[in-house]
Amino acid sequence: MAFIRADGIAIQDTQGTPLNYMDVNQGSGVVFNEGSNDFDFRIESNGEANGFFFEGSSGNIYVGTNSGSIGNSYPGVKLFGTDDGTNKSGINIVTAGGNNPLALNRSAGDGTMIGFRSAGTEEGTISISGTTTAYNTFTGTHWSRLADNSKPTILRGTVMESLNEMVDWYNLRMPDGDLIPHVLTDSQSNGDEITYNHNGTDVTATIVKEDDIKHVQTKISTTDEAKNVYGVFHAWDIEAYNDMMIAAVGTYVIRIHKDETVAKGNLLQSNGDGTAKVLAGSTSITADVLSTVFAKVLSNTKIETYADGSFIVPCAFTNC
Repeated sequence: MAFIRADGIAIQDTQGTPLNYMDVNQGSGVVFNEGSNDFDFRIESNGEANGFFFEGSSGNIYVGTNSGSIGNSYPGVKLFGTDDGTNKSGINIVTAGGNNPLALNRSAGDGTMIGFRSAGTEEGTISISGTTTAYNTFTGTHWSRLADNSKPTILRGTVMESLNEMVDWYNLRMPDGDLIPHVLTDSQSNGDEITYNHNGTDVTATIVKEDDIKHVQTKISTTDEAKNVYGVFHAWDIEAYNDMMIAAVGTYVIRIHKDETVAKGNLLQSNGDGTAKVLAGSTSITADVLSTVFAKVLSNTKIETYADGSFIVPCAFTNC
């Protein structure tokens, strides 16, 4: 039922307690659901029931789909409105078949395609120049984890070695196809069905192992002149998993032993204690020696000196 008020029009449900659907007034314009009720808002297009769908229970927005339809075989866009441990804030684009999920096009001229900002400051970009794509301020990292799944304090730039064991990740597959990160208990394994409270409702979820073929476990380097240097410690990632990010491509800072003096162009090896040392100038460069070199010093500027006297300097990775 619609009511004409002094300041505009209100559309309300008068069955029982009045529920306000929409206000139209001069002061605040058009407002839907002023009373914060659990209302869905849907716009239908010619041939698509969910051209635009706003889910009142979650605050999520769907374009071309809804919460019950989106999945690997159903295209649509989902903008997450919640971040409650089950939904991840951000945008999730699902396409049908082999269609490209996202295309970015500069209509004329080279330049930045994507800008990355933190607290309003641009920290990096992806840009194009002719047929070349540049990843600017680039440091390539990959995930890893310690063998005991612990999370000790590791200094930035610490030299890490790879292990033979792989890192395993698991998810819970919800009845609607959504995947939620999951940490296995001692009694659980891949394929198990468990009861999980999803958005306030108990559902039967299936544990599924991710098909990862490249991420191995790591440790702080304990081998002098190690041939299996994985990279250097960058930061911890997802706390629930105790995953870390290992920098191994591009440029980054590397932790140097306190007794070392570095200069531009020096080649670096593991010192066997989490720090790096300079390859001796008298060393004959053989294939065996080159397998121990993982970086080159770009500057002798000490970015930071740690309590044990070790320090970090800018470097470029070579063969990690």
